Amino acid sequence: MVCGVCNEDIGVCLCPDADAKLYALAYDPDALLMFKWCRHCDRYYTRCRCAVPAFFVISRGKEISIPAKGVASA
Repeated sequence: MVCGVCNEDIGVCLCPDADAKLYALAYDPDALLMFKWCRHCDRYYTRCRCAVPAFFVISRGKEISIPAKGVASA
């Protein structure tokens, strides 16, 4: 994912509001997006700096269950 302001990968983006914008999208009840998110720091996975992250998938502010075998792609 690339930042629309600085055009850098979101993991290295230095925009001061990057985390707030990602949070707003992940928790927006009208957004049809899914994000890999960390439970510990409550950040998008590439912005997480936790020693032992706890990733999950979030959409519209709710956790999405992922089967043990993963998600099939077309």
